[in-house]
Amino acid sequence: MKSKRILAWASALGIAAALAAPAVLAAPAVADDGEKEIVNVVPLEGALTEEELSRSVTSGVNTVDRNDYTSDGSTLKLGGTASLQSARPSSFDLRDATFNGVPGNYVTPVKNQNPFGTCWSFSAIAAAESSILTETGTPVTDPQSALNLSEKHLAWFTMAPIQDDRAGQNGEGFYSMADPKTDSGAMYGGGNFYDATMLFASLTGPVDESVDPSLEYHNAANEYEPFPVQPEYKWPVSTGDWSIDESLRDRASAELEESFFLPSPASIETDPQTGERTYVYNPEGTDAIKDELLKGRAVAIEVYAEQSQPGQKAEGEYINIEHWAQYTDTPMGYDHGVCIVGYDDDYPASNFNEGHQPPADGAFIVKNSWGSLDSMGNERYDWGVDGSGYFFLSYYDQSLASPESFDFVTPADDDLSHSADGTELGSKYQYAYLPGESGSTTYDAVTSSANIYTMEEDSVLRNVTAMTMSYDTDVRYDVYVLNDGATTPTDGTLAWSKDAHYTYGGFHRAEIDRPIVLEKGESVGVVVTATLPNGAYEVSENYYYSQLGAQSTHKEIAEVISTTTHDRWAKGVVNEGESFIGSPTTRTEYADGSYEYGGYAWADLSTSLNEGYERASATLEGTGIAELQQAMIDAYPAYVKAQAVMSSPTFSVDDPNIMEYVTPIRAYLNAANALEAATAPYSKKGSDAYAAFYSWDNYPINLVAEPYDPEDPPAETGTVETFRLYNPATGEHLFTQDANERATLAGSGWNDEGTAWVSPATSNVPVHRLYNPATGEHLYTTN
Repeated sequence: MKSKRILAWASALGIAAALAAPAVLAAPAVADDGEKEIVNVVPLEGALTEEELSRSVTSGVNTVDRNDYTSDGSTLKLGGTASLQSARPSSFDLRDATFNGVPGNYVTPVKNQNPFGTCWSFSAIAAAESSILTETGTPVTDPQSALNLSEKHLAWFTMAPIQDDRAGQNGEGFYSMADPKTDSGAMYGGGNFYDATMLFASLTGPVDESVDPSLEYHNAANEYEPFPVQPEYKWPVSTGDWSIDESLRDRASAELEESFFLPSPASIETDPQTGERTYVYNPEGTDAIKDELLKGRAVAIEVYAEQSQPGQKAEGEYINIEHWAQYTDTPMGYDHGVCIVGYDDDYPASNFNEGHQPPADGAFIVKNSWGSLDSMGNERYDWGVDGSGYFFLSYYDQSLASPESFDFVTPADDDLSHSADGTELGSKYQYAYLPGESGSTTYDAVTSSANIYTMEEDSVLRNVTAMTMSYDTDVRYDVYVLNDGATTPTDGTLAWSKDAHYTYGGFHRAEIDRPIVLEKGESVGVVVTATLPNGAYEVSENYYYSQLGAQSTHKEIAEVISTTTHDRWAKGVVNEGESFIGSPTTRTEYADGSYEYGGYAWADLSTSLNEGYERASATLEGTGIAELQQAMIDAYPAYVKAQAVMSSPTFSVDDPNIMEYVTPIRAYLNAANALEAATAPYSKKGSDAYAAFYSWDNYPINLVAEPYDPEDPPAETGTVETFRLYNPATGEHLFTQDANERATLAGSGWNDEGTAWVSPATSNVPVHRLYNPATGEHLYTTN
C-alpha cells in the first residue's frame, strides 16, 4: 500500500529513541503481528451505532453554551483562572507597554465604522492588529504606516457566499435579506466575533489593506458625504460598489493559530420558570481579560451602547460623557462590539453616572470604532475621552458578553502558508466555509468528528485544526493515511497523533511535528476527539438559521426592528464523503504509552443531514407554514424602505406622512409574529422538524499542506544525531544516539566515526536494537 511507503520513508529518516539504550539490550516484547507491543485493549461502554450517530446530528439536544463558565462544576468559576502573572499590575495599557524588549504603543489608530453596522468587524480586527504587533515587537510609531488590516474584507466575505466550486462548496455562506441585489448588500449583514474566528480559521484574512484598493473602507468610487447632524465630518456613502473580488477571499497577511473564548465578567442567570434574568459578577472573567492583555492580546467584547452610531445623543443612563465612563446596571442585551486594550483597577466608581454607579472601582480601557480627532482623513470624529475615540467600561457592567482574543502565526515565523502579499504558498483543505453560529453537542460515549481530504499534489502535511466550545477541554488529534478506496476516516494507517489541553474554547491549530509525505491522489482522515471536564465528549458543529429559521425566530425579528444589519440566513453545502461523526468500541494501549481508538462506527454527515431534512419536511407538510413564510417575504421590501426613512437622523415624528412608514412596518411585524407563532411547536430542540430551522455545515477540522520537493526534504521540528562507531577487533559497526555511550565506547578502543546521519527526534515507526551476547553482534529491526 502507498501508506506503507510513506511510513517506511519517515522511519528511514531516522532511528527512533530506542537507539539511546545501553550497549547490551534485552529483546523487547513485540506483538505477534509485528507491530508495537499491546499492553491492554479496553472495551468502551455505550459505544453508539451508526444509526444513533446519524440521528443525533440534527436533534439539537445536549448542546453546550460557550459562555457558560459559571455553571456547577466549572473549574474556572470554582478554582479561578491560572494567570501567567504571579501578581498582576494594578493597571496596564497596550498603548504604553513593552513586548520583545521594545517599548511603545501596540494599538493601531482608531477607525470609523460608518455607514454600516460593522462594529464586530472593527473590534475583531483591532484585537487582531494588537496581537500581531506585540507578537512581532513592532509598536506603532507612525499612524500612517501602521499595520492596517481590512475590516471590509472580513465583513464582506462573512456575508458573501462562495462564488466558485472550491471542493464542491459553491454557494455556501450567508445571504442578506437587507439588500441582496446591490453591490453593497453584503456590508449590511451584521456579525459577531465567531464569524471572524471562522473566517480567519479558513485562512480567509486578516489581510492588509495595502494588498488591493478594494479592501479600503469605501466604495469603488471613493465617495463620501457629510454627516447630516454634523456636516464638518464626512463618512463613506453606503451606496455604490462596495464589492471585493472573489479572488481576494483566500488572502491572509497573518494566520490564525488560536482564538480564546474567554469567560465574561457578566454572567446572566435566567430563571427557567419565570424567565427573570439575574446578573452575577464573575471575577474570573475580569482576570482572564487582564491576563490576555498582559500577554499582548487585546480583547474584543460585546456591550450595550446607548448610541448606535456617532452623532446621536451620547448622554444617557449608562454613560457619563464628562469622563466617558460607562456602567450598565441592568442585564441589558448587547448591541455593539468594542476592543479592550487596557485596564485600571483604581479607576473611580464616582466617575460613572450618579445613580448608576458600579459597586466598586475598576474599569477597562476600551477602543471604539466611531472615529477620533487623531484619526486620519475621513475617519475623524470627535468622540470619547478628549476626542480620542476611547472610553472607560466598568468591570461590573451587566451587558458584557462573548469576550474573545486571537493569536496569530505572523511573518516573523517560518511556518507560514502565505507570502508577504497574502497569497497562498501551500494548500489548505477544508469544507467549513460558513462563518456560522457554532455550538456543540455532547455525548456520554466516546465520540469523534472527522474529515477526509484527498491531496491535489505531492504534499507534506503541515498542521491540522480543531474547534472547541467549552473550557478545560482535552483534544486528541489523529491523522490516518487512508487505504485506496477508503470510505471512512480510519480505514488506513495511523500516521500521527497528538494530545492537547485547552483552557478556553476556541480555534486551535496543531503543528504536525514529523514529515508525512503523500502523493497526489492519496487521502487522509483527520479525526478529532474532545473530552470535557465532566467526562463527556464534545463534537463542535457549525450552523446558522436557515431561511425559515431566520424568518420565524422572534429573537432575530426583534433585532431587526431598528436595523436591517442582522437580517440574514445561511446555506451550508455538505457533500458525501467529506465529514463524519464516529464512535469507537475499543481503546488499544501500547507499551510506549501511546493509544489508539478502534472499531469505529462512522456516520456520514451528508447522509445524516439529508435524513434530518426529510423528517423535518414530512413533519411540516400541510401546516401552512410555507404560506406564512411567503407573506413575510412579500411584506419585507416595503418594511425595509419605511424603516430606512424612520431611522434617518433627519426624520421627525412630526412628519405628517408618518403613517405611510408605520403601516408597512406593522404589516411586516404582524407577518413575522404570525410565522413565529405557527412554527413555535416545531422549532424546539429534539423535534423531528428541528432540522428545517437550521442549516448545518461540515465539521470545522482543517488541514494545511505544502508541496513536497524531493530535492528539498521537509524540515523537522527537533532533530537528533545518530553516531557510528567501529570495533576493530570484531569488525562490527554500532549506531547510537546516546552521547555517553559514544564516549564510553570510544574510550574502550572503538573508533568514533562521527555522525552517521541527522534524523527527526521522533518517527512513525520505532527502530529496536538487540544484542547477541554469544556473538557480540547488534541487530537493528522495526519488526
